[in-house]
Amino acid sequence: MRQKGLILLGFVIWLALFIPCRSRAESYTYYSPILKRNIFRPLWDIKKNTTSAAELERARLAEEQKQAELKAAEEKKQIEARKQELQKSLLLSGIVYNGKKYSALISDRRTGLGGNYQIGDVISDTKVISIDEANKTVILSDEGKFTIILKVGVSP
Repeated sequence: MRQKGLILLGFVIWLALFIPCRSRAESYTYYSPILKRNIFRPLWDIKKNTTSAAELERARLAEEQKQAELKAAEEKKQIEARKQELQKSLLLSGIVYNGKKYSALISDRRTGLGGNYQIGDVISDTKVISIDEANKTVILSDEGKFTIILKVGVSP
C-alpha cells in the first residue's frame, strides 16, 4: 500500500510540473500568423513591410469609393423596382374637367382604392405633377427620384 501511495505521489508531482509547462500561453510570435490572416480587418488596414501610409490611405479611399458606388447602385435598383411596381398597380381611368380644373381618375390595384386627383395631390406616395387632357396622360413624380406617365386605357 505504501508503494502505491509513493507511486501515486510521484505521478501527481510529475503532473504538477509537466502540465503547467504545456498549458502555458505561447508567445506573441506563435499567434502572429493568425493575426496577420485576420479576415475581419479591412484590406487597407493590413500592414505589410513594403506599404507606406500614403498607399494605405489610397487603398482605404478606394474601398470607401467602391462601397459608395455599391450603395448607390443598390438604391437605384430599389427605386427602379418601386417605379415598376407603381406602373403596374396604378391605372388611369379617365380625365375629367369640372369647369375650372382638370382631374384624373386613378385607381390603385393593390389597395383597390381609387379617386379623383388634381395637380398637387398624392397617390401611393407619388405626386400628380401634370394632367394633359390633349394626350390623355398624367405624370406622377416621387420627389424627383422618378416619374411615371399614365395613359388612359393603357393597362400594363
